[in-house]
Amino acid sequence: MTNRKISIVDFIILSIAIAANVIALFYQFIFHELPCPLCLLQRVGLFCIAFGAMMNLKHGKEFKYDLIIIISSIYSLIVSMRQVLLHIVPGDAGYGSKFLDLHFYTWNDIVSFLFIILVSLSPMFKNINLNNISSYFSISTDLITKILFSIFLILLLINVISVYLECGFMQCPDNPVKYRSNF
Repeated sequence: MTNRKISIVDFIILSIAIAANVIALFYQFIFHELPCPLCLLQRVGLFCIAFGAMMNLKHGKEFKYDLIIIISSIYSLIVSMRQVLLHIVPGDAGYGSKFLDLHFYTWNDIVSFLFIILVSLSPMFKNINLNNISSYFSISTDLITKILFSIFLILLLINVISVYLECGFMQCPDNPVKYRSNF
């Protein structure tokens, strides 16, 4: 088992960011709901947030990685708030499906704000680390982080390929209904 402390806050942030991307891809491929340009920008924000959390897990808790998470969360919050404000007009049904009665861009707003709060409060949780929790389950923290890193890279690759299939090297359509490239 590793000697460095692995922050439970960064583990939670990375897990939520990965879960959000998995849910988005699930809706994209299973329900054929292609992401709009603002949705794609929100995914970029989630990947940057996940990257900051991964760096904290890999190298230990550092301010520069927390700063990546906070700046990426602010970026993601702004993009998703833009989309919320586009659909706040009475009678507007919004864009895409709902998950637990909220649109994905609203969830992204909530989660991005939550990430900022979590990183801000993370010094309070410095004594609670993943090493303490993983010892109860006989799982190596190195194994957990390697699995999360692998999932992150696979999701990133799937997103890059799907964006290429949706948009090619051109501007993405505002309301995509089909892929530009057939697969």
